[in-house]
Amino acid sequence: MKCTINDIANVISESIPNPAESGYDIFVGLEHYDSGEVKITRYGSTDSLVTAVKVFKKGDILLARRNVYLKRAGLVDFDGVTSGDSIVLRVKPDLSKLGTRSSSVQKYLPFVLNTEEFWNYAEKYSDGTMSKRLSPKTLLQYEFEIPDDVDNKKDLLWSAFETKESYRTMIKAIDEMVKSQFIEMFRSVPRRTVKLSEIATYTIGLTYKPENVKSAGIPVLRSGNIQEESLDLNDLVRVDLTIPETLYLRDGDVLMCSRNGSAHLVGKVARIRKLSEPMTFGAFMTVIRSEYMDYLYLFFQSSEFRKQISYGKSSTMNQITQKMLDQIVLDLPCQDDIKKLTPLLKSSDKSKFELKQAIEKIDKVMRSLMQ
Repeated sequence: MKCTINDIANVISESIPNPAESGYDIFVGLEHYDSGEVKITRYGSTDSLVTAVKVFKKGDILLARRNVYLKRAGLVDFDGVTSGDSIVLRVKPDLSKLGTRSSSVQKYLPFVLNTEEFWNYAEKYSDGTMSKRLSPKTLLQYEFEIPDDVDNKKDLLWSAFETKESYRTMIKAIDEMVKSQFIEMFRSVPRRTVKLSEIATYTIGLTYKPENVKSAGIPVLRSGNIQEESLDLNDLVRVDLTIPETLYLRDGDVLMCSRNGSAHLVGKVARIRKLSEPMTFGAFMTVIRSEYMDYLYLFFQSSEFRKQISYGKSSTMNQITQKMLDQIVLDLPCQDDIKKLTPLLKSSDKSKFELKQAIEKIDKVMRSLMQ
């Protein structure tokens, strides 16, 4: 059955002027969304909020209307408030006229809002150029199919999602194990204190204009491509430009998110392992290169690195500047000791690769269920 989102859900715009005194403890900002995820699990506190926010209830679906290329929409299973950059969708309580149940559609809709078809529609019809915004009116006009077997389909989708989450938990456990081994391995070895600028170079990414974006050209990695456990190389923006040699990514580079509207992404790093084709990186990204890359990759994920970064504020986002990186100080072991990391990293990479392959297979199943 064909329907629009307007047929099955309402946009909720209940506003609270003083969130810290509202009685709501939970705040979901843009930094708490995870790209491509059907469920929102992270949140912050309302304690320090001073601007008006929107109320949402358990079972609502939140969608980030800014920077739609980041693909952020998910179900919430708790009450709270969210920023004006979120759209709050609430499935209508009675859908009997459509021959379906509200509870089934509520569980199915988050998967609809995470299909390529929906995000292509959102990007095409959003307002603006570099920082596109999706209007509630445009969202409500989106048309999709509610399958006859929606009850069975949503159960299969959520079962697949839970399995995928269990694999991701294992990947995070491997990362935590590597980090703790990293700390333990170098706790007592001789080290010398150096500035990051003495042992590494960093290059800020490519600035391009909308007219440079083409269907063919060189792919651009952006902040949304850095996921919790890997690089997401799906649906890359491509640009038709002459790229300086320093802006080409190479195997072994570390790519850092240096600027983003989502604060939790700032400082996230990904190791470039093996690229299938030449790629570059966007202006919100910084590439770090060094002969000590194995050590630095783990250092950037440590609390010691986080302690030394004080986020600067531009008018709209947090950022890590070159000046901040210049001020980073670390204790560096000798190369012979650093080489001891290689077997550990190879072993963890192999385990994570196998888990990621399993996740990719689940994603394929989920996409096939939505066709």
